[in-house]
Amino acid sequence: GEHSPHRRVGKARGGRSAALLLASAATETFGIALIIPFLHLAGLSGADGAASPVRDALAGAAEALDVDLTWPVLLGTFVLLVALRSAMAWQREMHLAAMRHGFVDRLRERLYTATAEAAWPFLVRRRQSDLLHALTHDVNRAGQGAMHLIQGSVTAAFALAQGALAFAISPSVTAGMALAGGVLLAATRPLVRRSRTLGGRLTAGGRATHAALTDFLGGLKLAKSGSAEARHVRDFTAAIADMRRHQLALVRASAAARAVFDVGAAAVIAALVWLAVRHAGLGAPELLVLAFIAVRVLPALRRLQQIAQQLAHALPGWLHAAEMEGELRAAAEPTAGPAAEPMPLRRELTVCGVSFSYGDPAAGPPALADIDIVVPAGRLVAVTGPSGAGKSTLADLLLGPPRWPEPAFPPACRRPAS
Repeated sequence: GEHSPHRRVGKARGGRSAALLLASAATETFGIALIIPFLHLAGLSGADGAASPVRDALAGAAEALDVDLTWPVLLGTFVLLVALRSAMAWQREMHLAAMRHGFVDRLRERLYTATAEAAWPFLVRRRQSDLLHALTHDVNRAGQGAMHLIQGSVTAAFALAQGALAFAISPSVTAGMALAGGVLLAATRPLVRRSRTLGGRLTAGGRATHAALTDFLGGLKLAKSGSAEARHVRDFTAAIADMRRHQLALVRASAAARAVFDVGAAAVIAALVWLAVRHAGLGAPELLVLAFIAVRVLPALRRLQQIAQQLAHALPGWLHAAEMEGELRAAAEPTAGPAAEPMPLRRELTVCGVSFSYGDPAAGPPALADIDIVVPAGRLVAVTGPSGAGKSTLADLLLGPPRWPEPAFPPACRRPAS
């Protein structure tokens, strides 16, 4: 399809970003692993015979490379790993930023194109404020969701890499840490569902705010002439107050989840240190590195939980934009054939006894009923009447956009094109 080149570019960029992400996580994890031989060289080995599988693995790798694990070698390797990680992190951030902006731009372009290609009868039945809200607010929230998803991927990759290092040091302690992290995530799951509900309400509130603003600005002259400014202000104030309540509710849910994770993480770290000291039989370097990993991984789980809340909050915006795009594409005009010469108007355009209704004629009075009008060629004709009299509908019918329902022409009024 027309978007396939974009998809191919997106997949290629996504593959490079994933490779850079994994390489960055691996280099940072190796840098943390080097802390263990550092501490052993510093004389913090602790009791003889303490288990140190990571130190043994690094020593085996150094022996295979015919390198001694001396201070200069370890420090030089550490600096090299930091330099590699920084270079890959820069490349990764550039690729991820391009993916996020590309996603937002393509979503907005698709919505814009679908709006341009939709049939006029569908467009006039939809509030312009809803289309504007989808093209701006909903697309922006979808972009925020994409950013949170990318941040979550980065956080999860680094947490998994460091969890693998912790598992290499002590499988039992790592299993306890994973179990505790799972319990904390499960405890805050209701808050994620709450965030999605609030996100849906915020989307509805945003549409209401856009509608109030559009109606006020579009009918400003009528509002002034009818002294209806106060009613418009009340409607707008109520809409933004409703949005403010939902936003504050999201802040409360996020703060509650953060409090649960902070207290739970402190208890988990204390329990893991006790478990490692009493039962794992680890030396001081391994204990310090495990504690260091726990201090990094558990807050990472809290960030993942917050990202899940933010994603759930942004999801309704993306769903509404996708739903709007689907409706617009379903109402698309038929593909135009070869361009034809415009029909010349030499004498006059005559409308005789035309009636038109937007929906079921039984549901209410038609927009036009038994309309007669003659528009001479080369002359200016003014159509006047109160709001809702059908002036715009008549103009639309005279323009003849595709896919209008066939208006009712009395047989006696059919005449050759002029």
